[in-house]
Amino acid sequence: MVSIPGPILKRYPSSISLQPFPAQTRERRLPTPHIFQPHGMVSFADKPLVGPFTLNEWEAFLSKDPPNDGVRLLLRKSKSTAPGIEYTDARDMALSFGWVDSTARGHDDDYQERCFTPRRARSRWSQVNREVVERLIAEGRMRVGGQAEVDRAKADGRWDAAYRMKTAEPDREFQAALDANTRAKAFWETLGRTKKFPFLFRLMNIKRPETKTKKINLFIQTLERHEFLKS
Repeated sequence: MVSIPGPILKRYPSSISLQPFPAQTRERRLPTPHIFQPHGMVSFADKPLVGPFTLNEWEAFLSKDPPNDGVRLLLRKSKSTAPGIEYTDARDMALSFGWVDSTARGHDDDYQERCFTPRRARSRWSQVNREVVERLIAEGRMRVGGQAEVDRAKADGRWDAAYRMKTAEPDREFQAALDANTRAKAFWETLGRTKKFPFLFRLMNIKRPETKTKKINLFIQTLERHEFLKS
């Protein structure tokens, strides 16, 4: 076993007898699924470092009330022969429980550290993650918490919006406001699609014209300050 510095959560004994999928009958059913709360967020470096895990151990970890602020998971690099799972398997298992990955950093020659957290309320879905989850659903791999996140995203429009991120453009009102403000427009044009989409997504579901006008004015002020919205 590779010697790994830093705090490591208790490893699960090799005697654990779990199969990666399906596991609907094994999962403890909570009254409500885990939801990551944005207040009091813990930085990447302050999240507990866990692993390296087998897929069964990662499944067991996610099944047993993991920390709401998430973890840094040690993932084996593709060219390494060290023990542990690689990114794709870890991501799929996390999505099935309603967790998502984000920041990654190098650890050593064999491992990288990747942040995994419960999905935040109202967080955007990427097209890649939607496609992965659609496959997991078809294969019967989704857990209660993961399916609950899908249901919420479908109810509030985030599920359909995942496919619109690559093609979304400002509508007539927002474009007119950008054209009328040179500083805001200049900053807008420096942003990539990932940074632009939170603005566009928030405008998509507004029904009342007066509410939309207020929101557009607020966004123009944000862009004037050379700031962007969090996902």
